[in-house]
Amino acid sequence: MSRVLLTALVSLLAACASTPEDVWPEREVSIFQMRLREPFPLVYNYRLMDGPPKGRLILRLHVNAAGDVRGVRLVQSSGQPNLDEGAMQSVWKASFHPWRVDGQAVPVSVVLPLQR
Repeated sequence: MSRVLLTALVSLLAACASTPEDVWPEREVSIFQMRLREPFPLVYNYRLMDGPPKGRLILRLHVNAAGDVRGVRLVQSSGQPNLDEGAMQSVWKASFHPWRVDGQAVPVSVVLPLQR
């Protein structure tokens, strides 16, 4: 790869990494403090698992000021990769009422414990 192309690629990646959507909000709230706009299903690939999914996992969601999920991180694994992955993919479909501070909608980091 040429040096010019490599430099352009590194600059592009650095620009993408510094976008506001990649910065996780410092304000942390529990999922029990949030209000869903509508229920969303948690979908797992049962065929890849030994029976129904069982386990406890914790996710952290980056919810922007509009209430949309902009990031998902696995904080604590259930020990079953398919359960973890299914939960992570499912929460991208969630939409919340915006979190408000002094009447202003603000982005938040939401802690979501799941037990199956």
